[in-house]
Amino acid sequence: MNEHTKTSFDPHYWEKCFVFTCRKGQCPFVKLCFRAQKDHENEMKKFIGSLNKKITEGFDLTNLSPTDKGNLFHLIKKHGLKLTCES
Repeated sequence: MNEHTKTSFDPHYWEKCFVFTCRKGQCPFVKLCFRAQKDHENEMKKFIGSLNKKITEGFDLTNLSPTDKGNLFHLIKKHGLKLTCES
């Protein structure tokens, strides 16, 4: 798999994206890479906030949609999951 088809959002990917594309004079692509990373981070923050709200309201997490379950698995596997439950 080459660097332009990798779909992971890990920091090493973004560093490689920046180095390989800027050396070739393709810095606008780098801006798209970092924008995509920021969008992904914002989506995950919103998702975590949504889960926190559901937990505090007594929502059963086993009833999550398939998309939300996928996002939850991604957060647990890649980033660690930090949910809070304040009463």
